[in-house]
Amino acid sequence: MRRDRGTFKLSIAEMKKFAKAYKENFDTWYEGAPASYRFPELEDSVPVIAILNYGQNREVGTAQTIDQVAEFWDREIDYKPVWRMTIALAAHYAAVPVQDWRPYNAQRIKDANPEIYDSDDPNSRTLIQDILTYPLVDGNGLEKRIYAPDCTRIKRRRAVGLHSSERCGIMQDLSAIHRLFCAPSGLDDELMEVDPVVDPDAHNPGNINDVDHELNMQYARRLPPLEDVAYTSYPHFFSKNIGQWQADGVMQPMMPLIRSLSNELSRPHSGGKAIVALNSQCYNTIAHSTRFSARHHLAQKGMLTATSAGPWATTPKARNTADKLFGKVSYSLPHERLVNQLLLGSDNCLRVENNFLIDFDHLRGEFHNGGDIYRHFIMKYEAFCRHSSLLEAIKSVSVLLTHDCFPYAYVWCGHPFAVTMKMLWKAHSEAGASTPSMPNPIYVEAISVLERLLNYNYTGAAKVLPRRLMMELWPLRGIMDTGFPVLWPGFIPGGSSYGRPPSIDMRMWPVDELTHRPLVSSRRTQEITYGQPHFVAYETLLYMKVAIARMPKTRWADASSLGREFRLLADIVMGAFVKDVLQLVSSQVRAEIDPILADRGHNDLLAARTRRVALRKWLDVDHPLDWGVQADTRIVLTQAVSRDQIEAARGLAKSARGQMSVKDLVDILIHIASTSGLRSVRPPLWNKGQCWPALRAAFGDANLRGTRAGMSPADTMALFKEAFTYIVEERRIRFFPDALTPTEGRRLPSTQPSIRSWSTLGAQVHAPVAGRSAPLTHAERLQYQMSQNSLEEMRADPNSSWDTTEIVIADYP
Repeated sequence: MRRDRGTFKLSIAEMKKFAKAYKENFDTWYEGAPASYRFPELEDSVPVIAILNYGQNREVGTAQTIDQVAEFWDREIDYKPVWRMTIALAAHYAAVPVQDWRPYNAQRIKDANPEIYDSDDPNSRTLIQDILTYPLVDGNGLEKRIYAPDCTRIKRRRAVGLHSSERCGIMQDLSAIHRLFCAPSGLDDELMEVDPVVDPDAHNPGNINDVDHELNMQYARRLPPLEDVAYTSYPHFFSKNIGQWQADGVMQPMMPLIRSLSNELSRPHSGGKAIVALNSQCYNTIAHSTRFSARHHLAQKGMLTATSAGPWATTPKARNTADKLFGKVSYSLPHERLVNQLLLGSDNCLRVENNFLIDFDHLRGEFHNGGDIYRHFIMKYEAFCRHSSLLEAIKSVSVLLTHDCFPYAYVWCGHPFAVTMKMLWKAHSEAGASTPSMPNPIYVEAISVLERLLNYNYTGAAKVLPRRLMMELWPLRGIMDTGFPVLWPGFIPGGSSYGRPPSIDMRMWPVDELTHRPLVSSRRTQEITYGQPHFVAYETLLYMKVAIARMPKTRWADASSLGREFRLLADIVMGAFVKDVLQLVSSQVRAEIDPILADRGHNDLLAARTRRVALRKWLDVDHPLDWGVQADTRIVLTQAVSRDQIEAARGLAKSARGQMSVKDLVDILIHIASTSGLRSVRPPLWNKGQCWPALRAAFGDANLRGTRAGMSPADTMALFKEAFTYIVEERRIRFFPDALTPTEGRRLPSTQPSIRSWSTLGAQVHAPVAGRSAPLTHAERLQYQMSQNSLEEMRADPNSSWDTTEIVIADYP
C-alpha cells in the first residue's frame, strides 16, 4: 500500500470478510483489472502481514470470569495464521488511608493454606509450624507477612473505615526508581535457569545423563544475564523527583517471572522464546483526564500560542482557523479548561503497563488459540502483578499524596505561569487577535514559553522545552537546579500591584550567535496550525523588531533615528536576497553537475569537477555579488555557471534588462513588495527564497513606523527607498541572476531567475575582446578572454572599486 494513500481501518468482522474475499476473488479480479494494475509486485504474490489493533482498555484477569472471557478470546480471533502479536497489559494500584485493621480468623487461614512461609524468597524462607501462635504484628505495629508456597502473600487482616473519596495520589519517586531497573551485582546458581533451547547431550554425545547438574549449569549460564534497563523519568509539577517513568524493558522483579512463564509456553528446540518483554511505563491515571484522545494532551496543543499568532494569517484557510481558535479561547482559556477537566477527573490509580511480544513460531502448538492464551498467559500475568516481590518493589519507590493535595499540586505549581500568561494575552495579544492591527510578535513567543512550561508542569517531558532558548531565558537552569523554573530579567513583572501589565524587554531577547536571528518557541505550533509560509512571515517580522531593538546607537550615526531603522530593515531584506542568490545558483549548478559527477565515464566529468571547485570558492566569498579584486569573484562565478570553456569565454549571459541603476532595482523591489501574493513574485526575486517574505514584512513595518512618526506615505517611501539604495551599495551588490529573455517558444520572460541570465548594476557595459601577442592554445585563449571580459566589465562599472594604477594622467586634456 502506498503511504500517501493513508491507512485502512477495519473492524474484526470486516477483516474476516476481506480475508475471505481476497482468497476467493482476487485472481478473477486481477485478471479483469486495467493494465496499469499489472506490476510485478502483484504477480504470484499474496499479503503475508496484517497489523491488527484490538482490545483497547478491555478488562481482563478477573478470576470470576475466566471461562466467559476465554471463550470470547477463542471466538473473536483465529490465532493459527498469526505470526507475532504484541500485547499491552496494565495493572492498577490504589491507596486509601486506613482507619483501623481487623484480623482474619487464624484457624480459617490455616485450614485454607496447609503450607505457610514467613518469606517470599524460596531460598531463605522458613515454614511456619503453627500460624495460630505466630505473631500478627512486629514491634513497630506492622503486620508480619506470611506467604503461600507460590510466594503469593496471604492476608492476615483487613482494613476498615475506607473511603474512596480519600484515595491518595500515587506517584513515583524518580530518585529511587533505578532500583527497579538495575540488575543485581551477582546471581546464585540456584537462581539460574536451564535454557530449554539448548540440549546438553547434543553438545556432549558421550554424556547421556540428563540430570547432570554441572553440565546443565554450564548451559544455563548461556542465558542472557539480567541487564540494566534504560528508562526515562518525567517529573511532574516541577518537583524534580516525583512523577512517572517509561522504560525499554520491564522491572527486574518481573523478569524471572516472565522468563519462567516463557520457558513453560515455548516449544522445545524452537530457537527462541514464546514470550518476550518489550517495554513498560508507570503513571497516574489522572493523566487521562488531561486528554481528549490517546495521542492529544491538552497541555501539549499550544492553543493560546496558535491563537496569538493568528493575525499573521493570510490565506482564507488560515484566517478561518485563526477565527475558530479565537472563538474557543474567548470562551475559555486553554489552561483554565485544562484545570477544570483535571479537577473533575475521578480516575486516580497508579497504572503499571507492560508490553509483551507473543511469538507464535516459538509458542507450543496447543496454545495457538485465544482461550489457552488467556488462561495460561493473561491469568498468570495477573497473578504476577500481585506477587509480593513486585508489590514490594513498586511500594518502595512510590510517593503518596493525600486527597486534599492531589491533583491540586499541578494547579498550585503552575499558577504563577498561568497568571502571567493570561495577563500577557489580555494586555498584548487578545486585541490584536480580534482586530486587523498586528500585536508585537515578541509576546507570541513569551506566551509560547509560558505555555511550554505549563506543558512541562503536567507531563514532565523535557522535549517540550527548546533547550537553547530555555537556557538563555533561565527556566531550564532553574529546572535543572531545583526543579522549578525561573524567568530572566527580560520578563518585566506586572499586575495590579505594579499598575501595569507584564512586558518583555526585546533588547534582552536571546538571538543566535551566527545568524543573529531571535530564538523562537512557537515555530512548531505555527507550522502545524497554519503552515510554514505563515511562520516564515511571522518570524521575519520578529527578527526585524528584535534587531531594531538591539541595534547599537553607533551604527549609521549619520542617519536619523527612523532612517537607521529603515536601513536595518533594508539590510535584512538584502541579506535575504544575497542568500537566495547563493541558494539559487548552488541548486541550479548542482542540478547540472551532480548527474555528471555520478558517472565517472562521462565526457564532461573534468568540466563538472572544475565547476564544483569554482562553486565552492564562490560560495565562500564575503561579497559574492561584487566584482572582487581584479574581477576574481566574477571570474570564479563565471567558471561555476558555464557549461564549457566557450560559454565561459563569453562571460555571464546578459538578461533582457542588461544593466540598470541601483534606483531601478530598488523601484522593482518596492513594486514587488506591494504585490498581494507569492504568485505575483517575479525576478530578480526567487519565489522559493526568503527575500520576498522579508521584503513584505519590511514594507509593512516601514509604513507603520512612518505613520507613527507622523510622516506622509510619500515621505515614508522616499526614506525607505533611500535606505535600500544605501544598503545595496554597502553590501556591494553589482550583479544578480534575472529572468530568462523571451524566445520563440516563450514570448514572456521566465517567472524564475536563472543562472543563464544576469543583470548588472551600473553604466552600459562595453566589453572589447582584448588580445595578446604571445601564442596561446585554444583553451588558454578562452580562459584569457573570460578574464579580460570580466575585467573590462568591472572597469566599465563606475560603482566598482578604483585602482589608481589603471589611471593614465596623460589621457586627460
